[in-house]
Amino acid sequence: MESMLEAYQRAVTLMELELIRDAARSLKEAEDVNFYQFNQEHVLSKTAPPDGIVLRGVRAPPQVAQSLLRDRRGRRFRSSVHVTREIVQMDAQRLRSGAVGTTQGAEVMADGRLAVSVDVTHGSFVAGDGLFIDSIAVGGPEEIDLTGSISYKEFLSPKPCIAQWYCCHWWGESLDSFVSSCQTHAQLRRRGSPGSAGGYWVAAFAMRQHELREELGPDLKESPFYDALRLADGILLTVDSEEVFRRTWCHYELYAGSDLKHLDVVCNGAMLSRTGLPGESMVAKQDQEGTLKVDETVCSTFALLAWPQAVKRGLVSTQLIETVASDVNREALELSLAHLQEFQDPGMLQLAQSLPPNLTKLKLGLEGCHELTDQGVKALANRWGTKLKHLYLDFVGCGKLTDASLSVLAQNLPPTLTDLELHMAGCVLVGPPGMELGFAMHRLVHRSNLRVRTRTARTGRLPIGPVTSLESGVAPEEALAQECEGLPSKFQSNEVESQLYDPPGS
Repeated sequence: MESMLEAYQRAVTLMELELIRDAARSLKEAEDVNFYQFNQEHVLSKTAPPDGIVLRGVRAPPQVAQSLLRDRRGRRFRSSVHVTREIVQMDAQRLRSGAVGTTQGAEVMADGRLAVSVDVTHGSFVAGDGLFIDSIAVGGPEEIDLTGSISYKEFLSPKPCIAQWYCCHWWGESLDSFVSSCQTHAQLRRRGSPGSAGGYWVAAFAMRQHELREELGPDLKESPFYDALRLADGILLTVDSEEVFRRTWCHYELYAGSDLKHLDVVCNGAMLSRTGLPGESMVAKQDQEGTLKVDETVCSTFALLAWPQAVKRGLVSTQLIETVASDVNREALELSLAHLQEFQDPGMLQLAQSLPPNLTKLKLGLEGCHELTDQGVKALANRWGTKLKHLYLDFVGCGKLTDASLSVLAQNLPPTLTDLELHMAGCVLVGPPGMELGFAMHRLVHRSNLRVRTRTARTGRLPIGPVTSLESGVAPEEALAQECEGLPSKFQSNEVESQLYDPPGS
């Protein structure tokens, strides 16, 4: 089926969204099929060219090639092998099938290689990656002819639908959750019957997934995304989890559409709106927003997204700190403040005060924070709790850190820690005692054969090898004392405290 719809005409109606939800539900019994799965298992097979795609430049063993070829009258050669054969292309990690199809014959190209016609049944074939035909390895295609592929909107209906709302979401959201959010939005916006003219522009359904590069073009401002944004009345952001706020593309969409009249956010069956709803009083607007139950994790995600700019502008507030610290459900915190010269010891104390109580993973990128000192490291180590399992700290280029920083880190290793990674290249004041102490830290981690990448300015990399575990019943500080035997005396006692001074308010 060919379609002449322009990308901006490929919005979907509520009725079409309900059809999409039903199709997703048919894939699995559970109602949790997300956009990634739906695209791989359904959309790509439905939107491939009806006559199949053509993989050009395939090198195949003679017996495989012969079974695929056609004679001059257009009929395939007879062979003992089935005419239609399974063809598979693995993903880049060769962990699962990236694409699956059935061959429909082949022709010999001028250079002797094959042009193989394929009906796609799963995923999307790409140029370059190797193929398997009935489990026999063959060379990957040099190019792919996708002439005639369509978008999923065009598969559903050839009728144009103009984008009234541009949908911003992440592909891990389930189709059930997404469609429910759109239905809630339509009801609150009073858009009328399910078949009303205005539609929701959803990239997953509006873009031709087999030809994304061609549709996007070299300039994003000339892409279908921008066309849809320019024509839409507003953006609808659907929030099913904090993950939507971690997606760079979602950030870009919200930025690109920041001058649109409306920005509506639907979460947990309720809506926030930058502007009031039709005929809605201010009191009614506040009542509606009061029903929006945004959990602590969503709020803390907003706070962490704002943190780097807050540091840069000196606006890290008590409210910002408390928003993150109160997120009792957060188990992982990742934050990059790399090369922010404004991030100094007081800022590290603020960050330390914001750490939620149940963290099991902490990853901080502090590369190039040249004003950070041992005082800041102590503030962090004293407040990261006792539940951490994974700790990643990047202090590359933090030239004011000394051996004392490694000492305070060693003294505060949580007993639960199983994974430790430190980067300290460019920390020129860290000497041999500090490096030896760092290696002693590694041996305290409860994980055998742990590989720890710890870089310092002087040796580049600490020795790496099997790491012993703490014996049952041995306190961390006792084990550390055992591991530090033979090190300079200042690292065998609490004398190191004299090298560190308490941060204000600690």
